[in-house]
Amino acid sequence: MNIICRHCSCGAVECIDLTDSEYEQYRKWRRGECYIQDIKTLNACEREFIKTGLCRNCQKMIFNNDRTDRIRNAREMAVSQ
Repeated sequence: MNIICRHCSCGAVECIDLTDSEYEQYRKWRRGECYIQDIKTLNACEREFIKTGLCRNCQKMIFNNDRTDRIRNAREMAVSQ
């Protein structure tokens, strides 16, 4: 399941591909049934992307963190599928 985000102030449109299990946990988080940190398979950057919509480049700029390998440009994701 792809989570696509368009909220980054730089205008990037990126997405993350979640497993079925991760997507179910994501849905529980959206319903307020758990914390985003309960999705143990996501790293901090991936959780930040889901929570705030900050793209890879903005996260690197703000947090100096490059653990965003699962976050990809939405167009790249569409082509690869």
